[in-house]
Amino acid sequence: MTAGSLRTPAGEALPPLSCAFVAPDEPPFAAVAGEAGLEVVVVQFPRGRDHVAAGS
Repeated sequence: MTAGSLRTPAGEALPPLSCAFVAPDEPPFAAVAGEAGLEVVVVQFPRGRDHVAAGS
C-alpha cells in the first residue's frame, strides 16, 4: 500500500508502505480502506516455472 490505511480481514490496521503477501493456497485477500482512503499496488507473480518458455 502506498497511501492511506488498510484493514485486514482480521481487523488489523496496516499503515502506509505496508506489504501483505497471500500464498497461492490461501483464500483471497479482502482489502478494506480505512477512513483516510487507500492506494495500493497489486502484483501477481506467476506460479512455479510454467511461464518460462521451453528451451529458455
